[in-house]
Amino acid sequence: MTNEEYSKIIAEIETLPIGGITYKKINGKEYAYYQWREDGKQRTRRIKEKSWNSFPDELNAGKSFKT
Repeated sequence: MTNEEYSKIIAEIETLPIGGITYKKINGKEYAYYQWREDGKQRTRRIKEKSWNSFPDELNAGKSFKT
């Protein structure tokens, strides 16, 4: 791998969102939450059902690069 290829990969990784998605069951209904760290604190935001389809694709792209 050349330095140029490496730099392109690093630049692409930096544009991807950080964190991950967790699913919680509350009263029999499943909810998705986006979790990430910011300033050393864990942050959580619920993902509305309308956004479920597009959000995981961006995070999965990040996981494939970071592993």
